[in-house]
Amino acid sequence: MRASANAKYSIDRITNGIDLLVVKKSSHSFPPHNHEDSYTLSLMVEGESYCFCGNDKEKIVKSKEVVLINPGQVHSGKPLNNMEISYITLFIKKKLISELFGTRTPVFNKVVISSHNLYKKITDISELILGNNHSVDDVKDFVKYIFSQNYIDFKEEKALEGQRIISAKDLLTSNLNTKISLTEISELLGINRSHFIRIFKKRTGLTPHAYRNQKRIEFAKDLLKQNKPIIDIAYKTGFSDQSHLNRRFKQFTGFTPNQFH
Repeated sequence: MRASANAKYSIDRITNGIDLLVVKKSSHSFPPHNHEDSYTLSLMVEGESYCFCGNDKEKIVKSKEVVLINPGQVHSGKPLNNMEISYITLFIKKKLISELFGTRTPVFNKVVISSHNLYKKITDISELILGNNHSVDDVKDFVKYIFSQNYIDFKEEKALEGQRIISAKDLLTSNLNTKISLTEISELLGINRSHFIRIFKKRTGLTPHAYRNQKRIEFAKDLLKQNKPIIDIAYKTGFSDQSHLNRRFKQFTGFTPNQFH
């Protein structure tokens, strides 16, 4: 993200169900990543961007269009022709979805859509959250609207991942401030290193290294929400120093830890 870009990250502290990111004038490109614990809706306010989502062909997101990303869906983005873009992104927590829909799991069946009603719903709830003027009902009504449209399918919750992948994720997520080699993890899982890397990427869309770095950034966000000093966060999340944390944080999120509120 260019230094001139304006980014603001806001947390819905009333329901703790939605995080909001508002970005103006950014040319930042995102590496492949996912959000395991949230549904992501990203509204292009100004400009155009490439969107890459898993095995889907790349798509171009135009002004006033919305990108829909499921939890765990690997995606990346790059502004078209390096132009500066402005966008609003909402991260709707899976736990809020579970409260509202139980074991019926909603799944976005489209990646990019154009809808005036959705555009207005996103801008309206964003203004309320930014001003801290929203209520529990405002958030729940918004979420119910989002997940009642024809771009949603529902599936009964099932165990979708093999036990080895679950165990690998646990190992990669634990003790983020220490080093652990892929050889060590492979031995603990009882498989060879190359096979582990291959099946992990096939199942998650990310390499083990990229997954662990992403988890470091997510942990850093949690610590920032607790107003922990950035230098302490760098140590607790396994980065060599504050500068290293800043670079990785910006790479994955598009903004710096100091812009995270």
